[in-house]
Amino acid sequence: MTRYVEQLNECTNPTSGDYLGIYDDSAGATDKDRKVNISRFAVLANSQSFTAEQTFAPSATNINAVKASMPASNTAYAFMAYYNAVYRFGVYSRAALSLVELFSDDLGNTIAGPYVSVGRNSNATVPSAGSVQLYNRSGTPYSLWVDASANLRIHTAAPASAANDTAGTVVGAQTSWAELKEDIAPWDDNRAALDAVLACRLFSYRFKTDETRRQYYGIVINDGDRGAWFSENDADNQIPALNERNLFGHLIAAIQAQQAQIEELKAKVEELKNAN
Repeated sequence: MTRYVEQLNECTNPTSGDYLGIYDDSAGATDKDRKVNISRFAVLANSQSFTAEQTFAPSATNINAVKASMPASNTAYAFMAYYNAVYRFGVYSRAALSLVELFSDDLGNTIAGPYVSVGRNSNATVPSAGSVQLYNRSGTPYSLWVDASANLRIHTAAPASAANDTAGTVVGAQTSWAELKEDIAPWDDNRAALDAVLACRLFSYRFKTDETRRQYYGIVINDGDRGAWFSENDADNQIPALNERNLFGHLIAAIQAQQAQIEELKAKVEELKNAN
């Protein structure tokens, strides 16, 4: 005979202390009908505290494992993580704010502050650096990574192989600390440096992606400038970029060459004065 329950009032707000009836197949023959506290189950309408590890295993490749769909005009986090009841990490998803936040905390006097760690492609044959991708306001993606020479680089494509580990341009100034260099030798060809600086052509220009249309004045590097004293040329597929280290060196040497010429002219002027 089929047994079923009907015409019972619904419990719409089950809480701890409420029970569900179950049929316990593992129990003894005289104790099959039992009850279980509702607090042992996840109830969709209730706040829950899970004290054991939870595993989400979607049944299909197009199903998300975890989805937080925040209501309009919300002021809460989509996700929060705590350590010992202290807030550490959260994700905001609001109408006017998308934010991943690592919150400040007292971590002791020998511990680094909160940080984000990005690994690498550790393929044994062709490893590649990890990167962070940022979009400019026009929607163009740029990747930031550290190349094999410990230079921070930026490029429109992530470093997918060793070949383009030196693609893009180096970010920031490069150190002149002697301990990072080898084969150091004096370079005093000041006249050649002066000639190179005097031969350098200057242009006015604007950046294609700059919506302000501001005008700049300076050096413009073309693909044909590869190998020139003012151009980086670390890899065949690298966009030619201004080599500030070489540029500064040539400018200093050019000034020194001009100063030598000035001193020579001063000496000749003094000779003429004394001769008269």
